[in-house]
Amino acid sequence: MMKKILVLILVLLLIALVLVVFYQYRRLQEAGFVPRIPLFPRKETRVVNLYFASLDGKYLISEGREIGKKKAPLEEVKKVLGELIRGPKSEELAPSLPRGIGLREVYLKEGIAYLDFTRELQKKHPGGTRGELLTIYSLVNTLVLNFPEIEKVQILVEGKEVTTLVGHIDTRRPLSLNTSLLRE
Repeated sequence: MMKKILVLILVLLLIALVLVVFYQYRRLQEAGFVPRIPLFPRKETRVVNLYFASLDGKYLISEGREIGKKKAPLEEVKKVLGELIRGPKSEELAPSLPRGIGLREVYLKEGIAYLDFTRELQKKHPGGTRGELLTIYSLVNTLVLNFPEIEKVQILVEGKEVTTLVGHIDTRRPLSLNTSLLRE
């Protein structure tokens, strides 16, 4: 019986010691003597606006998406394009890019983002003038409005310039922001 009481007293003393040390450590932190280092550091993020098609297929509507901040802007651009390819989370929006396409590479030069897609961008596109406009300006508006260093976007397929994606819109030159398709 005496051993049990002794063990209980030792456990209580140990708990009291831990609490005192923790309390003193917190006081030193608050006084600025000990730096605050989180046990699980939060990853820096930022919110970007991705532009997806409206359900009626007439306009582009933004959907906010939180992405991890990257050291190089090019890595953030690739992340944003990956999210755009994945499609909207909201059921109120429709994908603006065909499913199953791949992004081969992204280049930035003198304010122009060169987006190199796999051939599926053309092969899997449903077509139509409005559909082609929404696809193109979903890409252009998303990048230009989220990245100040990007002024224009050039779409490439398999590393080459294409005359058009599916026969309606001239894509031989870099394209600028088009706000006429945007709706709240």
